[in-house]
Amino acid sequence: MREIIRVENLFKSFNEKIILNDVSLKIYEKEVVSIIGPSGGGKTTLLRCLNLLNEPDSGNIYFNDQNLMDANTDLNNLRMEIGMVFQNFNLFNNKTVLENLILAPYKLLKKSKAELNEKALVVLTKVGMKDFINQRVETLSGGQKQRVAIARSLMMDPKIMLFDEPTSALDPEMIGEVLTVMQDLAKSGMTMVVVTHEMSFAKEVSNRVIVVSDGRIVEADSPNIIFNKPKEDITKQFLRNFNKSI
Repeated sequence: MREIIRVENLFKSFNEKIILNDVSLKIYEKEVVSIIGPSGGGKTTLLRCLNLLNEPDSGNIYFNDQNLMDANTDLNNLRMEIGMVFQNFNLFNNKTVLENLILAPYKLLKKSKAELNEKALVVLTKVGMKDFINQRVETLSGGQKQRVAIARSLMMDPKIMLFDEPTSALDPEMIGEVLTVMQDLAKSGMTMVVVTHEMSFAKEVSNRVIVVSDGRIVEADSPNIIFNKPKEDITKQFLRNFNKSI
């Protein structure tokens, strides 16, 4: 498998508190990687470092062999190939679904509105939202908003998609509809890195599960190993606590 992201010796701190402590990892093309672990352990910070939404203090991040930390790298250009889905959607509530989808590719890719309208219909069909194309975002449910957010990322034809706890702001009955869309994306061969508390998704859809705690990668292995034969005490404790809480 071809390497798409490589992280080397990443350090990040906020207000002198170390959030990421010497983290290294690789993500391969068409791989689905779930990042799990205790709250406050550095999962979201690690994800946000992958496209420099959080800038590391030191270390290197390579995307398709280009170092994001190199001052000569065209970061804006590379970011167009890295889709990001946030837990709180980050949509324009006062615009329609279609307007949300075509805004970035119209400005950044300089494509015609006619071409983008056509593509939006295709992408919204993929996420089960084509009937809502002309609705204002503020009228949608949380699950529908998150599916629109996924569709918006797909409009840019990303090489990889990063998901930051995409179901954590949703009511329980809406979680399934978003996870189904993500499962379909995984089946289509999209490279995905997902910070999640949805253990069923991590177990059933991931190729690899990474456990992050106290700013370090505690262990990384197949879902079968992580959930059935974890090696590290931190992983065992986290899974015990998680199972008690549900």
